[in-house]
Amino acid sequence: LDKNIPFTITQYSSKQGLPQSQVNDIVSKKNGELIVATANGIVIFNGNEFREITQDPRQKNFINSEIFWNEKYQILISRGEKNHPYVIYPQLKALGSYEAFTAIRDSFYCMDESGKIFGADFKDLALKEIVTTSLRDPNCFYPSGNTVFVGKDDGLYKYNILNNASVKLYDGTFTKIMFSETTNKIYALSTKTLYELTNSFQPVFTLANEKREDLCFDFEIIDSLTMFIATTNGLYEINDGEQDYYSKKSSLPSASLYSLYYNKYEDA
Repeated sequence: LDKNIPFTITQYSSKQGLPQSQVNDIVSKKNGELIVATANGIVIFNGNEFREITQDPRQKNFINSEIFWNEKYQILISRGEKNHPYVIYPQLKALGSYEAFTAIRDSFYCMDESGKIFGADFKDLALKEIVTTSLRDPNCFYPSGNTVFVGKDDGLYKYNILNNASVKLYDGTFTKIMFSETTNKIYALSTKTLYELTNSFQPVFTLANEKREDLCFDFEIIDSLTMFIATTNGLYEINDGEQDYYSKKSSLPSASLYSLYYNKYEDA
């Protein structure tokens, strides 16, 4: 976004077919369609209309705060009852009592409240224990070789599988850890700060507003210089070290943003 260049904002809500106007997560399919998770169900958007991804009414009661789509096996996983992972498509199925989960290519990983990590192929989703860590009650995690980054309510930890040791990297409540194929780096998001974990292990963005109710919810890496951070107080853009801020004054329909998705084909 460039404040000096005209841009358009198109708003979609329940009036246009969304099950609910609060969007919690967005992922894309290979054909360009978007899978949109709301607080009242998950739908597919083809650019013109929304349609339900499943007719099973139970998924409308799920939190749907985080979704994973595997293109190869055509499987969609979301947060369901008690924040645990559920297969939503092609057929609703509970995967077990896990606190955190993530997808890396065609593999799916889960972590339970005791600190055990399980893994499986998307092909069969037969989860098997990989390692037991000492890190209980995770919010999010990301395995990378012999290292596992774990985000909890009290901080971000780095766990070494080989020597069964963990070290605390940062304080704060961490909610998301992901790998960016654009930059080949791992990032971790707390409620106030976004960190890069591959090289510098330094914060790349900090929410300057110190109001307790202002929180970071999501981020999107565009390229090696540009990223966006969604917060409850507007949208922030980092471009080559410079920071821009967008709010309702910038024509955003709402300052409370919970999810981001970048379409590189439309630059939107």
